[in-house]
Amino acid sequence: MPMPFQVNGPPLLVICNDWLNSMRKLPDKTVALALKSVVKDVKALRIQQCKEQQQKRKVESLTKDLDRRYLGSYQLKTKMLELQVTDHRSEEETEEECMMEKDDYLETLRRKLEVEKEKHYVCIQETQRMTLNGMQYGFSQVLESLTEFSKASQKMYNDLVTFSENSEKAGNISYIEGGCNAETCNSQNGQ
Repeated sequence: MPMPFQVNGPPLLVICNDWLNSMRKLPDKTVALALKSVVKDVKALRIQQCKEQQQKRKVESLTKDLDRRYLGSYQLKTKMLELQVTDHRSEEETEEECMMEKDDYLETLRRKLEVEKEKHYVCIQETQRMTLNGMQYGFSQVLESLTEFSKASQKMYNDLVTFSENSEKAGNISYIEGGCNAETCNSQNGQ
């Protein structure tokens, strides 16, 4: 709704009205949208980094478990070989079957570890992609919108200054109604 003192009203009110209208035209919504987009990207990145860390812990746990089991299997094989050298038992076949089952289990565990390592690698790549592409694009959008906002603000300020200067040159009443402009103030003060 336009104010009643747009052209012939006191210059202060005209400037305030122009300022308000100019403020409403500033591209602040694009800045807000760009910032909201970056916040959304940061939240998504944080979730992705949590997934990556969970996968990393899973890989580390499986690696420790596999190393421990390999060491146990190695020690058991060593003991069995020592027993085979000293004793020729008839139970050797059952012990060999047990060792084969352990070896199969270790191989299954090793394959599972490789699958989990691959998943971790994929998580790392996704995190890097999100960081490089998403954040770079998001921040560039924020900076571009801030630049446009700054340009529009500067133009608004310059227009208001120009109006003020033109108003003074035209000899309008000063910004405070009943006050003096440059010419009347000088004559009242005896200058």
